[in-house]
Amino acid sequence: MWLQLRPSLAVDPSPLASLPTTIGAWHARDVPLEDSVEQELRADFNVQRVYAHPSGDTIVLYVGYYGTERGGRPEHVPTPATPAPAGASSRPTPSSPTRRPAGA
Repeated sequence: MWLQLRPSLAVDPSPLASLPTTIGAWHARDVPLEDSVEQELRADFNVQRVYAHPSGDTIVLYVGYYGTERGGRPEHVPTPATPAPAGASSRPTPSSPTRRPAGA
């Protein structure tokens, strides 16, 4: 038989939870997502951290794990590009030089 049913995927978020909180001089603190954001993303597991450097620079890290068939909704879903009209070139064309009439 070519059709096979599989059990639901088991989600093990421990690798994400164990991401280092210190990388060199950078130190992180966990920043929980707002409930409304978590409900919108529908990820199986979220990690959001702010890494701070002694120089004052910061990096915000977000990782959403979508490991089950439940799916989810990534934070950024790009809109498909609008197709060009038939016969239009997808390559830019150089503009021709503008000529001014003599004496202008």
